[in-house]
Amino acid sequence: MANDMVVWLEEVGKEDIAIVGGKGASLGEMIRAELPVPQGFAVTAQAFRRFIDENGIAETLFGSLDVNVDNAEILRNAEKTAKKIIFDASIPADIEKSIKSKYRELCKREGAEVFVAVRSSATAEDLPDASFAGQQDTFLNIKGEANVVEAVKKCWASLMAQGLFTTASSRDLTIPR
Repeated sequence: MANDMVVWLEEVGKEDIAIVGGKGASLGEMIRAELPVPQGFAVTAQAFRRFIDENGIAETLFGSLDVNVDNAEILRNAEKTAKKIIFDASIPADIEKSIKSKYRELCKREGAEVFVAVRSSATAEDLPDASFAGQQDTFLNIKGEANVVEAVKKCWASLMAQGLFTTASSRDLTIPR
């Protein structure tokens, strides 16, 4: 799993929060405990970082978010700009291929093409002094590998939600760049 950009949930646990976030790690722990959790996979935080780096958008993306969070209009515009930057960028071909491959394998395991939920599991979602839970988008009833890839990109864009930056700012937290 060391360099995998997309991993099976049964391969991760609480020690992998920095890789798959709290939600992903918790699902892995539940699978290990043999609780009735649907099968699935996670696109890693490292995949998102590679997406940013390989598209050369880090400076523009994070620069667009360096705004006064007390001004709602400026913050809304910053969110729109940041999301557009993400939507205009391309997921690296090997990561897209891996997402599609895992979805096909999941369908094979289930015996049919399946509907899935595509959700954010941010690595800093539930900190001891701040919670970002519920501030990113969730996409339900996604079917088809191309739709899953598109939903992943939408999840990444939802990381740019204005509420996230308002919460971080109010707690004097730094958003990782």
